[in-house]
Amino acid sequence: KPFSDGGKTYPAGTIYIPAKPTTAATLAKLAAQLGLSFDTVAAKPRGEAFQLHPERVGLWDRYGGSMESGHIRWLFEKEYQTPYELVYAPTLNAGNLKSKFDVLIFPEGGIPAPGGRGGRNGGATAGAAGPETSSPAADPVGGRGGRGGRGGSNAVPDEYKDQAGNVTLAQTGPALRRFVEEGGTVVTIGGSTGIAQYLGLPVTSALSEVGTDGVERRLPNTKFYVPGSILETSVDNTLPLAYGLPDKVDVFFAGSPAFRLLPEANLKRTRPVAWYASAEPLRSGWAWGQHYLNGAVAIAEADVGEGKVYLFGPEITFRGQPHGTFKFLFNAIQLAGARSVTLQ
Repeated sequence: KPFSDGGKTYPAGTIYIPAKPTTAATLAKLAAQLGLSFDTVAAKPRGEAFQLHPERVGLWDRYGGSMESGHIRWLFEKEYQTPYELVYAPTLNAGNLKSKFDVLIFPEGGIPAPGGRGGRNGGATAGAAGPETSSPAADPVGGRGGRGGRGGSNAVPDEYKDQAGNVTLAQTGPALRRFVEEGGTVVTIGGSTGIAQYLGLPVTSALSEVGTDGVERRLPNTKFYVPGSILETSVDNTLPLAYGLPDKVDVFFAGSPAFRLLPEANLKRTRPVAWYASAEPLRSGWAWGQHYLNGAVAIAEADVGEGKVYLFGPEITFRGQPHGTFKFLFNAIQLAGARSVTLQ
């Protein structure tokens, strides 16, 4: 909760570090090296808090490489030093994931929508048909761009056999479901939010319509087309996932999924975290049919068993560029290893 000390109010999500003999020198070094700022307080905060612990982070990748995964690798290795392990389909399919990881991250292309179709432009949410091209995650070995070749597993050198193959809901889905139910956290970005339908989360696409034949399909480009623009969202920053963020946040939207929550969302412990609050959310770039986004959810979170699933429709890490939304990812990581405590 927010707390006050010395006439200053600190918002929910403030990080409190108990003082030890070595603390001042360590913080002074961090302030000089990283530009962080710290305050001293007369007494520690009281009440409910999250105690943070090191997290075991798994980042999805494929043989031959994924650009989207690579951008997050760059963030973890160069910008915000974060220990992590690359995770490929064979490891995911083998199961027993909670013994190895606290959080698994799937950027665009990591998880196909049910039926093996996914990708951008709203096709990766429950109740929506996929786009007209297959998800990169459903491609043969090598994926987008063919950097790894398309010759199947036989074309993979022996030393990389443990990286071959693709995530599929039929094979990988049960292992991910068990991981979450046992207390793991799954972070999905862009088309990988298609896992929502597989897990039975109460969300549907905001960018689809029912045709005269009664079949639901994504909106055609003649009605809705936002291939890469900056849009404004409203944010519930009282939720831990949005701690430290303002109540208005600009996001990068590149044919991204957008959601509507179904009436049973509260009962199924699914909440909106950020949403498009107007019929004209465009901040920079251009958007055709942006009014379809009015009231649509951009980011949602769901409790599944003992764990969490985060659905990030916008590209919150796109090419390592949108610094304004990196905090969503790092909050999700920190919360994956956090434990609820009461400070006395």
